[in-house]
Amino acid sequence: MESEKTPEKVHAAWKEGSCHPTEKEVCLVSSDDVRFYVPDFLLRAHSRVLRDMFTVPQAPSADSGSDGPAPPKIELTDKLCESSVALSFFLSLTKEDEEPDAISKFKEFEGKMVETLHGAILLAQKWDSTTILRDPPLVLLYYSRYNYDEPGIKALDVIILASK
Repeated sequence: MESEKTPEKVHAAWKEGSCHPTEKEVCLVSSDDVRFYVPDFLLRAHSRVLRDMFTVPQAPSADSGSDGPAPPKIELTDKLCESSVALSFFLSLTKEDEEPDAISKFKEFEGKMVETLHGAILLAQKWDSTTILRDPPLVLLYYSRYNYDEPGIKALDVIILASK
């Protein structure tokens, strides 16, 4: 009996091949098995841990096909801070969206904003991402000043997350 392969889930904003052809991609697989194809320079620029990891020489991948080598794959397992939602928020901060409320436009964050912010803060701490750690407070400030009626965020949540 032949086992059927489940199709891979790929995040809509981070699809394979969406980088410029000269940029190297890295495949991040979230703890809930969603793939993110991210330019390696973006990860290097925002994470000391990943920058150091990428300097270690790698053996050729067995996944290399006729189209060339497959992007290096990093499988993430921490369900709290390496879920697809937390990773998506973290990566949106690496792109430095113009407005801190840009994340509220993504449906995936609805009703999970506190959990998402907490996960992204923990991920930024885990990956030693000092540039990212400065951004969640801006998002928290935005929500505390302008979105009092946001059902997923309470004043106490803002205070607790700001202390992380």
